[in-house]
Amino acid sequence: MPNKTDAQIEKETGISRQQHENRNELNEFPTGKLKPIDKEDMLLYEDDAATTATTITMSDKTDAQIEKETGISREQHENRNELNEFPTGKLKPIDKEDKLLYEDDAGRVWCRGPDYYASYHQPMPVIIAGIRSIFSSVFCGIGKVPNLKFMSPNADGTSSEVCVNRYTGELIIDQQTMGTYNFATDEPDLMKTGILPGRGEHKTMDIDTHEQYGWNYKQYAKGIPTGSLDKAPVILEV
Repeated sequence: MPNKTDAQIEKETGISRQQHENRNELNEFPTGKLKPIDKEDMLLYEDDAATTATTITMSDKTDAQIEKETGISREQHENRNELNEFPTGKLKPIDKEDKLLYEDDAGRVWCRGPDYYASYHQPMPVIIAGIRSIFSSVFCGIGKVPNLKFMSPNADGTSSEVCVNRYTGELIIDQQTMGTYNFATDEPDLMKTGILPGRGEHKTMDIDTHEQYGWNYKQYAKGIPTGSLDKAPVILEV
């Protein structure tokens, strides 16, 4: 133990002996058991009180205000996936070296988005997903986020979207992190980059609406209501 007085230690550290010895009065235990969020990575864990929700701040604006700003009503937003289309069968990379473009069993082409641009679709806060995506891209894939995002243009210039677990190939069917139909039509290079940037129509019609209306989506895709799938189908060849 140091030969300093309590007063000297408190002056140097800014912490009194009473604060130090009672610091665990502010400590919190996990609720129930800790479980890894990503069993392949084992970096982040959640307890029984956690949700798998992406951290999203719901708006205190009225629905009328949000619709005026975005051009999308709550009904349109929550039913957007009635316009969404699923791949037929499984997705397979067209070029196994590149892995940007994939093809389903019907020959429809889908692009895989960079991990960073799938941050809203991960079972962790958006900021953590973004940091992990950057980290893994720099350090040879260490700490990869678990979910991949695939998009394919529709005939009217909008795009269908699905999210898939990169390790199991299973479709993500959680309402808060699943793929959602994109109203945006202003990104002509989608199939070259796999990116719908966080600006323009995509920000206004797809991102802002998700942040402000929330994630009470009524469908996974055309004719497939949320909650109707007992088990997530495998749609990616892994």
